Amino acid sequence: MGAHGGSKSKRETSSSKSSRRRRGRSDEEESESALASESESDSRDSSPPKRRERSRSRSSLRSRRRRSSSRDSEASDDSDDGSDRDRKRKRSSSKKITDEDVAEYLGKKAQKKALKVAKKLKSQTVSGYSNDSNPFGDSNLNEKFVWRKKIERDVSQGVPLDVFSVKSEKKKQKERMAEIEKVKKRREERAIEKAQHEEEMALLARERARAEFQDWEKKEEEFHFDQSKFRSEIRLREGRMKPIDVLSKHLDPSDDFGIEINEPYMVFKGLTVKEMEELRDDIKMHLDLDRATPTHIEYWEALLVVCDWELAEAQKKDALDRARVRGEQPPAELLAEERGLHSSIEADVKNLLQGKTYGELEALQSQIESQMRSGTAKVVEYWEAVLKRLHIYKAKACLREIHTKMLRKHLARLEQPVESEDNLEID
Repeated sequence: MGAHGGSKSKRETSSSKSSRRRRGRSDEEESESALASESESDSRDSSPPKRRERSRSRSSLRSRRRRSSSRDSEASDDSDDGSDRDRKRKRSSSKKITDEDVAEYLGKKAQKKALKVAKKLKSQTVSGYSNDSNPFGDSNLNEKFVWRKKIERDVSQGVPLDVFSVKSEKKKQKERMAEIEKVKKRREERAIEKAQHEEEMALLARERARAEFQDWEKKEEEFHFDQSKFRSEIRLREGRMKPIDVLSKHLDPSDDFGIEINEPYMVFKGLTVKEMEELRDDIKMHLDLDRATPTHIEYWEALLVVCDWELAEAQKKDALDRARVRGEQPPAELLAEERGLHSSIEADVKNLLQGKTYGELEALQSQIESQMRSGTAKVVEYWEAVLKRLHIYKAKACLREIHTKMLRKHLARLEQPVESEDNLEID
C-alpha cells in the first residue's frame, strides 16, 4: 500500500509540473502574439512616443519570459531531485526488508532445530526431582524448554546454527545437571549445618536454663534455711522448741538461750516415727546448707547417721508391736537382721563399744577388719554385727566430742566478763 501511494503522489507531482509548463508556453504565445500585433500597429503608427511605449512593453515581456523560464528550470531541477530521493528511499527500504527477512528466516530455522533437538532428547528426572515433587515449584521440570527469544538474539548476533545441534544440547544439559547436583549438595550441606547449629544452640539454651534453675533452687533453699533459723529463734524465745531447734542450739550456743547439758543424740529418745522422719528432713537440709566450717559438716553428718539408725529401730519396733497386737509372726526380714548377734550377748557388745572415744573406735574398727580379712576372727557373724553397730557408736562419740568442745567455748565466753571485772577491782 505504501509503494502504491508513493507512485500515485509522484504522478500527481509530474502532472502538476507539466501543467505549469503548458501555462508558461501559453503565456509566451500570448506575449508573442501581442508583440506581433504591436509591431503591426507600429508600422501603421510611426510616432516617437508610441514607439517608446512599445519598446518598454517589449522589454517587460522579455523579462517575464526570462523569469518564467528560470522558474521552469528550477521546478524541473526540484522534480529531478525528488525523484532521486524517492529512488534512494526505495532502495534502502528494500535493503532493510531483506535483512529482516533473512534474520527472521534464520531465527525460525534455529527454533525449528532447537525444537527438533528437544523432541529427540528423552525426558528424564532432574537430579531426583519430578514434576510433582521439587523445591522449585515447577510442574514442567522434566520438559525441555526452548528459549525462542534468546535463539533469535543469538542468531542475529552471528551465532552459528551448529550450536543448536543435539550434541551441543546434550553437552549443555550435562553441564546443567552437574551444576544442579552441586547446588543440591550445597543445599543439603547447609541444611545439615543449620540443623547442627540449631541443636548446639538448643543444648546451650538447656544448659543455661539448667544452670539458672540450679542457681534459683540454691537461692530458694538458702532462703528457706534462713527462714527456718529465724523461726527456730522465735520458738526458742517462746519456749516451744522442736528437736531441730535443740540440735541447732547445741552447735551454736547463745547467752540468750543458755546451753544444753545432754548430748545431742539424746534428742531422739521418745520421738515417734513421724517426728523422726520430719527431724531427718530438717537434718538433711542443714547438712546441705550449713557448711560454714568442717565442724558443722561433721556434726550434721553424725546426726544423720544416728537419726537413720534410730528411725530404723523405731520402725522395727512399731512393726513388731503391730504383729504382736494382731497375733501374727514378725516379718522375716526383721528376724534376719538379728541373726549375727544373739540377744544374750547384746550387753557384751554394748560394754565393748560404749564409753570409747572416736579415735579408740577407729582403732577397734581397723583391728576387726584386719582380723576378718586375715581369717583369724573366730565368730565372723558376731564381728559383722559389731561392725554394723560400730559406726553408730562412732557417730555418737563424734557428737560427744563436738558437744564437749562447744561447752568449753561457752564456759570460756562466760568466764571472760568475770576476769575483766576482777582485773578492774585489782586496779
